[in-house]
Amino acid sequence: MEYGVEMEEDKYAAMLAYGRRLMTFLGAYPRAFGGLTDLTLDGIGLGEPDMLNAVLSTCKKLENLTLENCHIGLRRYILQIRHPELVELNITSCDFERVRLEWLPRLTYFSCHYWPDSKDQYPLSFGHVPQLRTLVLGKAGTILDKSLKLSEFLGTASIGELDLDFRCERIWIQPESSKRLEHVLRNLQVVKLSCIYEECGIGWTLFFLEGAPLLKEINIQV
Repeated sequence: MEYGVEMEEDKYAAMLAYGRRLMTFLGAYPRAFGGLTDLTLDGIGLGEPDMLNAVLSTCKKLENLTLENCHIGLRRYILQIRHPELVELNITSCDFERVRLEWLPRLTYFSCHYWPDSKDQYPLSFGHVPQLRTLVLGKAGTILDKSLKLSEFLGTASIGELDLDFRCERIWIQPESSKRLEHVLRNLQVVKLSCIYEECGIGWTLFFLEGAPLLKEINIQV
């Protein structure tokens, strides 16, 4: 069973209205939402921090969740996600200050395209995600972005495929020694690096070869 909400209107007031309408449907038809396996929310204003938590707690069978152009309206809101069944999570152009994958025991695929600039903290953090295998990140980096150290950023996650899209702008991954990376890259087999600006060069990518003993494939596109 699939349910999608797609909105063309981009104004925040309208987005909040769509968010309230979603919550009305959620309260009126909990059994229908309880059977959803796939859900896409596009252009929704999540005016209250608990709105998405309410969606997740009602959609007990949800396996695939996509959030696009969703806005919370609070500059310092940290989205914390817990769900026993979620397998795939995609977040694109949402204004959450930070996303924490708190407890997702079945999650195997996570993608995030665009996150707010921050020099002080990482945009994502990983809690209990023992099955996470594919991580896809994409953003046009700026000088305001904190460079990601994979040894810190990934925490206890041990991924098999890493896909990074730099949109031909600043590189926001910081090379590290193989010793620091061995615990997070020990299962890494595929690396995809897209849209590296030509003047950057690719010498900095060698740390993947040195830190990932099981690496089978590395794709680099400029």
